Amino acid sequence: AAERFQMALDKDSTQIEYRYNMACAFALLNDADLALRNLRQCLANDPKGLLRATARQDPDLENLRWTEEYKKLFGTAESVDSQAAPRISN
Repeated sequence: AAERFQMALDKDSTQIEYRYNMACAFALLNDADLALRNLRQCLANDPKGLLRATARQDPDLENLRWTEEYKKLFGTAESVDSQAAPRISN
């Protein structure tokens, strides 16, 4: 799926929905770095904040919510017990 979204982005890089779906695909593949990179680019090009609202609730991004990068992107400062946090392999 990530390859297909990349091909679509190569044709039209303005489609932030493709970028968002790439972030979800990489999150599901436990590639936090690529997921967060795509999510960051998506949110930077989402002036109305529609995808930001979606991302906060999207179960595909659940394993990213424990990362410091995700917390910075969304301004969340919840304290997380490191023993309870799911692990993401890079």
